[in-house]
Amino acid sequence: MTARARKTRRRAGRAYVPTDLNPDQARAVAELSAAIDRGDAACRLLGFAGTGKSFATVRLLRAYAHERPVLLTAPTNKATAVLRAMAEAIGGQVASTTTHKALGLRPEVDEDRGQMRLKQIRSPEIPDGALVLVDEASMVDATLLRYIHAAAQAADAQLLFVGDPYQLPPIFAGESPAFAGAGVTARLTQIVRQAADHPILAMTARIRAAMDGGDMPYFTTQRHAAGSLILLDSAAFETALWSAFRNPRYAADPDDCRVLSWTNQRTRDYNRLLRRALLGERADRDAMLPGEIVVACTPIPSARVNVGDFLTVEDALPVDHQGIPAYRAQVQVNRDEVVEVFAVRPEGYAAYQEKLSSLVKTARALQREAEYRPLTDLEDRRRREAWIDFFAFKDRSFVDLRPIHASTVHKSQGSTYRQVFVDLSDIGRNTRRDVLLRLLYVALTRARGDVVVTGKLPDRLYAADPTQDGVGG
Repeated sequence: MTARARKTRRRAGRAYVPTDLNPDQARAVAELSAAIDRGDAACRLLGFAGTGKSFATVRLLRAYAHERPVLLTAPTNKATAVLRAMAEAIGGQVASTTTHKALGLRPEVDEDRGQMRLKQIRSPEIPDGALVLVDEASMVDATLLRYIHAAAQAADAQLLFVGDPYQLPPIFAGESPAFAGAGVTARLTQIVRQAADHPILAMTARIRAAMDGGDMPYFTTQRHAAGSLILLDSAAFETALWSAFRNPRYAADPDDCRVLSWTNQRTRDYNRLLRRALLGERADRDAMLPGEIVVACTPIPSARVNVGDFLTVEDALPVDHQGIPAYRAQVQVNRDEVVEVFAVRPEGYAAYQEKLSSLVKTARALQREAEYRPLTDLEDRRRREAWIDFFAFKDRSFVDLRPIHASTVHKSQGSTYRQVFVDLSDIGRNTRRDVLLRLLYVALTRARGDVVVTGKLPDRLYAADPTQDGVGG
């Protein structure tokens, strides 16, 4: 008899419903508990911000953590910080890690298709008969989902996907495939009592309604003890930025606050302004300074650094690396480890992009040739080597290290900050209404406290309501 069968028989007929849940949460937990006790391979808990997904998940998993292994996972390293707190609240046999680490996955070059793909470099680390949580399931794409299901089946484990269907989906997908498929899907729709009059959650509710065809909401200042939505003009917004980022709280906790925008260019602009405010004239001379905290936007596999990890710069020496102006940087990965990496200097961006473009053009030309006729062994070897050269230069020759103060909304998904600053005008540059609304939703729901916004959303979003003049929109 399998581990799951033993647990299923032991718990059959007694779905667990904690007494500290609201009726909406109690119904969802009862549905999921019954599915788990029945032995279903997978089930889902979906809910938007403010419905208490994490609270309900903790209460659900407490019933199993003392009977069987419980593994908490999420696609990003940032999201696992939340999982560690959940693990402490659950107690029992609970571990937490990234989904990719649990599955033994790492991006590798696929020379046949000319793209990076996930490759299993070791066996999954899923305990036999475990109950596996996959949090932030909106970020799970079809490829990752296949690995998740295969590993769970091999370990005779059960899966619980938890996510917000209004967040940004994986690239090229309308919705995460983790939200569909066989098994019970429980949905939370009731805002918890303490958040019912929260202005940020009220705004996200109006944004959700707009996603479903309702009118586009207008941003106005609304204050609340638990977190305010504050609309400022550009000058006042800049003053608020200086106050927040110069506060000792930010020096003590780099995740205290963040500026969020849609485009990489606007993110770079904010990072440049904030570096100058925090570091003075040195920031204008050097794009990387000793003592500065940076975020890894590409992984460093040799040092077990994931995208989103914070690193401290120990030293940064200007050099030429592979013909590109760069920094040879010593970065502190953890308390006991410092590694050497190369990062492109601002004056090297053009040369870097030119070489990257040349490499990819060569690889694509050889790839197209292979689609029209069979290649000789020599030609096929050159095609494969061209893709290897491209990805080696793109992903291994240089590490993408950026200031931490500002981020794109896409990169912020899975993270939480005390205070968030949002550039509405930049988000408004997105021409797809559905994506724009999701960008707004994700940006606003990153904050534990205040959200400060500036700028104006485009008039085209309000065309259906000509009585409004768009002030503050």
